[in-house]
Amino acid sequence: MDDMIIKKDKLPKWSSELSDYKIFAPHREDDVVIFKEMKNVNKVVLHYANSVMPPKEIFFPQTQELFKYEKSPEMKVSEAELPLEKVLLFGVRPCDARSFLIMDKLFYWDYEDHLYKQARDNTVIIGLTCTSPHHNCFCTSVGGKPYSNEGLDVLMTDLGDRYYVEVLTEKGEDVIRKPDELFSKPTDKDRKERGEIWEKAESEVTKNVEVEGVHDKLGELFESKYWDEKSRTCVGCGICSFLCPTCHCFDITDEDCGNCGRRIRTWDTCMIPEYTVHASGYNPRPGKKNRLKNRVFHKFRYFPDRFDAIACVGCGRCISKCPVGIDIVETLEEVKEVEEVEE
Repeated sequence: MDDMIIKKDKLPKWSSELSDYKIFAPHREDDVVIFKEMKNVNKVVLHYANSVMPPKEIFFPQTQELFKYEKSPEMKVSEAELPLEKVLLFGVRPCDARSFLIMDKLFYWDYEDHLYKQARDNTVIIGLTCTSPHHNCFCTSVGGKPYSNEGLDVLMTDLGDRYYVEVLTEKGEDVIRKPDELFSKPTDKDRKERGEIWEKAESEVTKNVEVEGVHDKLGELFESKYWDEKSRTCVGCGICSFLCPTCHCFDITDEDCGNCGRRIRTWDTCMIPEYTVHASGYNPRPGKKNRLKNRVFHKFRYFPDRFDAIACVGCGRCISKCPVGIDIVETLEEVKEVEEVEE
């Protein structure tokens, strides 16, 4: 698949040619960047560190109907309609694109979630290289790069007045072919400039942690007093998991309105005590230390054991938005240095 160049002033024309797609792109609202449906290409923000909320809700909505029912004159159950519309997810950062592959491992695991899969199959993902990584980004520590193309159909790199467009899949090729008069072939100068931008971006990821050995060390620290001290400042707000692009916990709720109702799933978080309360009233994770420990274990031990992948892409959202300054990179560094182990 050939690489291409598109001038920035041709983006409006390109987007107009893709009218058969529902396009979601980053927008700035109240000084934060979020992904929302694009109505005006001039409102799209393409120079940003990262969105506050990850775009995973395109595939895994915060609230999603699973089925609905009617009780009269006889019980009738209707499954949720599959998401059939074609979606173009535009301007995704490489870390978030990698998170989709991690989510796939869960939703395609022992049961293939048909709602999630349909949304994934219907979506073309166009990524945007990080040219100025945020100071809390640490993607290179967990296998990523500011210019990673994993999980993407197209990767674009900002070259100033134009974008270098790397076409990676057939789905990506389809959105480039349609308005092919808008694209041109890259020159050697373009390729050299892209390489320099990639090298500079990677050098600016200065927050790093060596994760090798963390998995095994965690296995020794399940009962360590370290977790008591580390969790002392945690307020249990759950913002770290709600903003995490790979967290996938959800709750199931039945909403009844008399003769009808529906079952929905909504995002949930293991960082609040109610999440693990049994019907008996027993809670296996009653304290903050149990819940914070579980979050670290899940991402760097449990998930790797089950799926052979770290459940973290180094986006840094949990660090930037934690109200008490708990830093997952510092936590991992401390874990490696803990010597006290309780049996």
